[in-house]
Amino acid sequence: MKSSLKRVQIKMMKALAKLNLRKKLYQKYSDRSQYPVTLSMGPVAFEVLRCGVKLGIFDELDREEGQTTEQLSAALHVDLYPLNICLRALDYLKLVINIDTRYYNHPLNTMSFLKKHRDIFYADTQMDYMHHIVGPACAFLEESLTSGRPQGLYNLFGTDCNFYEAISKDKERLQYFDAFMKNITNRNKERVTSDSFFSSRKRILDVGGSTGDIAVSLARHHSGLEVTVMDFPEILKVAAEKFKDSGLETRLDTLTGDPLKELPSGYDCMLFFHFFDIFSPEDVRLLLKNAYEALPPNGAVCIFTPVNYEDSVTHSDLFGPYFLCLAEGQGKFYTKEKIVEWLRQERFTNVSVRELPFDDAFIYAEKQ
Repeated sequence: MKSSLKRVQIKMMKALAKLNLRKKLYQKYSDRSQYPVTLSMGPVAFEVLRCGVKLGIFDELDREEGQTTEQLSAALHVDLYPLNICLRALDYLKLVINIDTRYYNHPLNTMSFLKKHRDIFYADTQMDYMHHIVGPACAFLEESLTSGRPQGLYNLFGTDCNFYEAISKDKERLQYFDAFMKNITNRNKERVTSDSFFSSRKRILDVGGSTGDIAVSLARHHSGLEVTVMDFPEILKVAAEKFKDSGLETRLDTLTGDPLKELPSGYDCMLFFHFFDIFSPEDVRLLLKNAYEALPPNGAVCIFTPVNYEDSVTHSDLFGPYFLCLAEGQGKFYTKEKIVEWLRQERFTNVSVRELPFDDAFIYAEKQ
């Protein structure tokens, strides 16, 4: 009887302790008054967050919560002084919580930065992409806004090429770009490439297909399908190696070319996957026009892309400034309604829109 009562008392004490912890969390982290200050320290805040991911601070606190600075220092092999600096900054950013000299992950804000969730939130590759490419380019956002030209692109790569061409020639930055794009695409890749729509197709041209992940997935899902990736030569070298490793190289091929000038005939389907967003509306329509002219009757065009919304703002609106700095000063995520409108203006019919998770859309249409 006494032992049972004691167990009940222990449970009650634990419940009260958790309640007390929640109260402390609420009291300490309900104030948003420092939000403008955080924004004004943006680059520093981002790099502190990135250190939390790269050094494994969040993962270590997920493994064992309530650690002291000394315990974290020993576990992460980081000296006390710099680690304390980083932890205090993470505390200010509401990413970790310091209660009685012990640190805890924020129960909500840190979730997407844990290693066990990175296949969903792709935080690691996004941070590398931001750190190595987007951040340096956005240092020239003001100049890009006032000139109407992608000054970030010019300062990182020069003025004689577009972003896709520039990144294809930069091996170091290409690895971060490719990893980021692969993870973004992977969120819905299988939903798209397994679609029965492709079963009736014979030869597909993947315009801007990068290193061939989509092509390999399509070939695996549809045994009668041949897929050719069209991109820059440097990127296609990587794709060719990937095709060999897949064991499907007899049905996969590569092709160089400029889709804004002309698209080749001989294909009954053309893909534009995560491709439109760096182009202006005029260039998107030109791409669709070139596709229509190259396709045979009953040929199809397929678009897999993040989409925006006219009646609300979302996190995707933060990509707009990035496109100003790195694209041609014109690109952005377009609404699915606008893409459908452009398809019909370029004479495509039987337009179908499939909404996907993570604000993606799969849109396809046919040439009559």
